[in-house]
Amino acid sequence: MRQRSGPSLQVIAYHEAGHAAVCWYEGIEVALATIVPDAGSLGRVSHRSALGGIDLACDDTPQGKARAESLVRMALAGPLAQRRINPRGFRYDNSRGDYKGAQDVLSHLVGPDPEEMTAYLRLLEIQTRSILTLDIVWARVERIAAALLDLKTLSAEELEDLVDKN
Repeated sequence: MRQRSGPSLQVIAYHEAGHAAVCWYEGIEVALATIVPDAGSLGRVSHRSALGGIDLACDDTPQGKARAESLVRMALAGPLAQRRINPRGFRYDNSRGDYKGAQDVLSHLVGPDPEEMTAYLRLLEIQTRSILTLDIVWARVERIAAALLDLKTLSAEELEDLVDKN
């Protein structure tokens, strides 16, 4: 029997748990988290839209910017949680979609200068890493990851129970 390649289930669970825990932190309701692979991913978190109907192409309000930044932090949380538990095994390729999504959102907030995009993305990475180091957030990441390893898929209700535990 051939061994599966790529990240371990534990790494995938922490990646998805990072997304879910930062969704909670940002006040975004999570509908589902799973480590069951599909054609496009090794796992995923489904959540309510962080933008709440805001069209970034034509909304330059502070509220629109704040929601866009929340969405970027949620995207970055998966790779950063994954890197935290497995720093030597982290591969950017495994998180390419998360970084592309973050850059797509940020492209509505920055000018054409690539240096501005890089700096803004770096700032939001630092903020996300800081969020993940909060004891209450990291404890939620650990609980969600453990439950994902056990159950493979968590519903909104199961996630809410894990988030509410202290």
